[in-house]
Amino acid sequence: MAPGGCLTCCCVLIMLSGALLLLGLHGLRMARAQDPHLNPACQAIPNMPPAEKMSLPRRQARQRLYRSRVRPGQPTLDELLASESSFDPQRSDASVTAILNHWSRHTICKHIDGLRAQTFPPTYIWVCLFASPMADQIREAVHAYNDSRISLIEAEYNFKYFGRFQLALAAQTSHVLVLDDDMLPGSRYLQQLLHVIHSPRRRGLLGSIGWLLPRPNQELRFGSYRSLANDSGGLYVPDLAYDLSVESLLEADYLCSMWFGETSWFRLLWREAPPTLATGEDFHLSHMLRKHARVPSYVMPVSFDEHATWGDTEHRLAYSRYSTGGKLTIELRDSLWWRALQGGDQLRWVKERGTPVAAALVLVHYLPLLLPLRILRRAPLDGYPSLGLATLAQRHLPVTGVALDREL
Repeated sequence: MAPGGCLTCCCVLIMLSGALLLLGLHGLRMARAQDPHLNPACQAIPNMPPAEKMSLPRRQARQRLYRSRVRPGQPTLDELLASESSFDPQRSDASVTAILNHWSRHTICKHIDGLRAQTFPPTYIWVCLFASPMADQIREAVHAYNDSRISLIEAEYNFKYFGRFQLALAAQTSHVLVLDDDMLPGSRYLQQLLHVIHSPRRRGLLGSIGWLLPRPNQELRFGSYRSLANDSGGLYVPDLAYDLSVESLLEADYLCSMWFGETSWFRLLWREAPPTLATGEDFHLSHMLRKHARVPSYVMPVSFDEHATWGDTEHRLAYSRYSTGGKLTIELRDSLWWRALQGGDQLRWVKERGTPVAAALVLVHYLPLLLPLRILRRAPLDGYPSLGLATLAQRHLPVTGVALDREL
């Protein structure tokens, strides 16, 4: 072959090699762009702190307190799933909108993967980004799924904790599931929720974590729900730090991190204006449902050896960062549930073992108001066979006396 021909062949080969290299790099970029798991928003943060574990004496004390507040005879998960339910996964009359609120955790892919892998997957998945510092990365990850069921709702303004519940007002499905970015449900969890909520005796707001608010002390005063002194505070369950687990259906005063219920229930969050939008959406939702619809709040039990039944398969994420700590926030949140009592809430402790008397809890601002209440002594209220009246004093109320008196 002539020298010129060799040179031409070499040039062609070089050009082809360059083109193939460019195509390869483009293909690699396309592959990376189409795989959301390669996005930084989906990469695990290294050196995550280990799950907190309290000392053995503290764990044992907290477990005794928990056992004293658990109502016996409640159904386990197996018993719940064996009970009567109108839910049929083969029919299409049940539908769910899952609303995910993301801020700065690197869990968006785990969140979406977990929902898409459900044995009864949600009809729609709405991802909320309210002024998120990771908005660009999360947006790219969400779009990479190319799934018509997934929608992205963004705002430059931070609507915080109530914004996701405002979105629930627009849901067209029969049910709504609202999840924090640290709640990663197992593959059977949503189907379990639908089975239970369609049970005639277990219709209530469902979740996987909740709080039992404090019982009043002997002086009928309530402590802070976060107090650790002399068992005067509330109970957060389940709580792996204290080895507290939920083995049977547990009625809670309010749920946190996850809420599942009928779509119409979420409208009741706005039945009364929230006292603040800075925090307390969890208190307010359970309070409004109890007060205006007589809908209780339940923490679902799990099968401990089957993560597919869990609502939060990575419970330690709840310990790595939470938004309800700090002195000012705790004081504000305490004022919210104390205010709810003033507005007519019924806390779980009234139904617990050891409650001395079935009583209406009356908060009195002005002592002479006690006199007209005497006439209520013989009047039944909501099925109570007898009615005692309790007055409550705590530091935010101008009450001059405290009494639990059967003779009022």
